[in-house]
Amino acid sequence: MTARTFARAAVAALTVMVLGLAGAAPAAASAPRVSGILDCNASADGCDLNLHSETPTISGNTLAGETLTAHAGDWGPAPLTLTYQWYRDGFGILDADEPTHRLTNADAGSMITVRVRATKPDYNTVAKMSAPTGPITGVVEPKRPQITGVPPSDHGAPEVGQTITAVSSGWDPAAVTLSYQWRRSGDPIPGAADSSYQVVPADAGHTLTVTVTGTAPNHIAAEATSYPTWPVPGGVFAAAPAPTISGTAAIGETLTVKPGAWSPAAEVFHYQWLADGTPLWMATGPTYTVPAGSGDSRISVRVTAHRRGFTPTTRTSAQTGKVFPASPTPTISGTRAVGSTLTAKPGTWLWTSTGAPSAPSFGYQWYRNGAAISGATSSAYRLSVWDAGKRVTVRVTGRKTGYATTARTSSPTGMITGGKFSVTPTPKLSGTAKAGSTLTATAGSWAPTPTLTYTWKRNGTAIPGATGRTYALTNSDAGKKVTVTVTARRTGFPTTSRTSAATVTITGGRFTGGAVAISGTKKVGATLTANRSGFSPTPSAYAYQWYRNGVKIAGATSSTYKLTGSDVGRTITVKVAAKRSGFDTRIITSAGYGPIAR
Repeated sequence: MTARTFARAAVAALTVMVLGLAGAAPAAASAPRVSGILDCNASADGCDLNLHSETPTISGNTLAGETLTAHAGDWGPAPLTLTYQWYRDGFGILDADEPTHRLTNADAGSMITVRVRATKPDYNTVAKMSAPTGPITGVVEPKRPQITGVPPSDHGAPEVGQTITAVSSGWDPAAVTLSYQWRRSGDPIPGAADSSYQVVPADAGHTLTVTVTGTAPNHIAAEATSYPTWPVPGGVFAAAPAPTISGTAAIGETLTVKPGAWSPAAEVFHYQWLADGTPLWMATGPTYTVPAGSGDSRISVRVTAHRRGFTPTTRTSAQTGKVFPASPTPTISGTRAVGSTLTAKPGTWLWTSTGAPSAPSFGYQWYRNGAAISGATSSAYRLSVWDAGKRVTVRVTGRKTGYATTARTSSPTGMITGGKFSVTPTPKLSGTAKAGSTLTATAGSWAPTPTLTYTWKRNGTAIPGATGRTYALTNSDAGKKVTVTVTARRTGFPTTSRTSAATVTITGGRFTGGAVAISGTKKVGATLTANRSGFSPTPSAYAYQWYRNGVKIAGATSSTYKLTGSDVGRTITVKVAAKRSGFDTRIITSAGYGPIAR
């Protein structure tokens, strides 16, 4: 060992020893307590190069469970090696030698520091200690309490007069102080703040729980709530309404029970249907179909509500009126056509089980596709235009004192025919009658309302694809007149069409293409001819004007021109004007033809 190395080791050993005398914790529990510069790798001749260092800082939330981070700052020159040691109230924390430290409840109430140590060959070893954090706040870690003293009977439900106890252990820290609050169906019970609780009559029908709150110095309090007991038996429903029955008490019809709004809500309802107060065999569901043989009976239903911790409670509905022994489905006679009259036949109703004929009063209501027809409340109904394409039914309601009011509905008729539209307006056109413009059809208000389609026509011939409410005029329409035919369709009605008045002749057509060329001998006395071609559509007429060196030649307005002495040495051109009804005139000028020889 050289003198230099020996000196460094001696200084390091002396530093540890001095720090140990300052009150270090046992080696098995923590690292030595230190502060400031730990050593400088001294040599016999003194220290050599020094490292640049800064006091480290700590960031993070000072709460158990959170992580603190050490920030060394600017140390150099690089490269160098940094090591870390965390301290609790100045005592090294075992195995806490990373740049971060996760706080635990063991740190609660203490202040945390971190030492950063830098080493680099040929440089003095330097250590710096951070400023301490504020006191660390712990977090109480709860354990769910258990309730003891509950009897094994009734699924473990406590009974009135019994004492139950909260048992809660295993909290962290162990020196936690516990307080208690007993709850009835989740609501605090006033004055029930001990570890034990005696069940009282007000608890009947409710579950019981206990909430335990743990507190400790320098810790955030925590609480835990037990699992609920089964409801305490003996509860009474606050609201137990009599059930009601919906439906018609008639043979073959289904009745439905409505239990009503119980408070607290029942968990299960049991049902028993009754005939004249006598239970009906196997009639224990929420619905009951009245069987044959029930004539003259009065139907009711008994409902029993069940809920854990509550006394089962039974309520019985009011009785229906007597069931008619016979209440047949009505039938409809008459022709199914608009203007005809349909008649309802109620059939033979019976009012005693002996089969004696009855004369109950009957009410009627006619329906169109299932919707009631206003005012149609007699035994006969005259079909109107509004029935065309629909199906008609009638509901007959029988009434007799002491009996259940009973309604029967007929089967629907076939589709009603013979409809005729009462309003068939002529459509109207709007828009500019010019190619490139759009025409719009207004169909008007048909009655009854049909489905409408549109067909646009050009001089009476349908235009392919033109079937919307609007139509954009094209070149093909120029010179012609346009109409629209509106066709109305409705089930049960004859298809009906109406056609608009024709537009004026469509204008604004435009020729495409077109050319003119001059032919003939370029010599005085010869005749030149204007040869036109390529106009689309074909013009119905042409006009001509000949020019000499760009100047109009008087009287030269036909398709030919005879050269004169005035044309010698000149160039001849011709303009052709293409014309057609509804189209803009198109003028084409030929290329120059010349010079003309004598």
